[in-house]
Amino acid sequence: MHIRLLNVSKEIKFINSLNYHFEDINNPEKFEPVHLIINAEKWPKRLEHGESFYVSSDFSMTLPNVAFQYWKKGFVVYCTCNSSVGESLRSNSVDFDKLMEFMEPINENYKDLAVLLSDKTGGVLRDIEISLWELQVFKRLTVHIVKQLQINNIPIVEHLVLVHHLTTQKDLWYKDLEERKIQPETIEKFLRSLI
Repeated sequence: MHIRLLNVSKEIKFINSLNYHFEDINNPEKFEPVHLIINAEKWPKRLEHGESFYVSSDFSMTLPNVAFQYWKKGFVVYCTCNSSVGESLRSNSVDFDKLMEFMEPINENYKDLAVLLSDKTGGVLRDIEISLWELQVFKRLTVHIVKQLQINNIPIVEHLVLVHHLTTQKDLWYKDLEERKIQPETIEKFLRSLI
């Protein structure tokens, strides 16, 4: 995402770091957490009259982590920042789904598997598809993916306990799962056994 700031006032301004917002266009009163995208920029930026500043933000690490929340749900992304003279600046909005088009697409095997699982379990196709896409991107099973599959009627926790001997103690299974780094092929084999 590229942002351009232009100082059109007659005074020197200092622009503070950028914050990214994810807004539900169907419910703009609902506030989502602000995201700070880390880049190599030094803040604040000094802008004289007529001077402009460009910044590019790499969403490639952020999008996989928030895709389940926002993809295909009518969200837009925009940027805000404040200046040293008390202004609150806001960028144009970009459709979240448009940003996702720049990411690696879900492979066809996972896309087909999502359809079959949705039909078999009654889970939400969109939820299962994005969970499998995250599995593809992260190249390992994560706590978020487990939770997403579980809420879509896929008994992944039971499988992890039975086959991978995952600890079931409250809150310890998160750490246990992350340490194991279970590979996508293992999970795909289990998911295919359900259909």
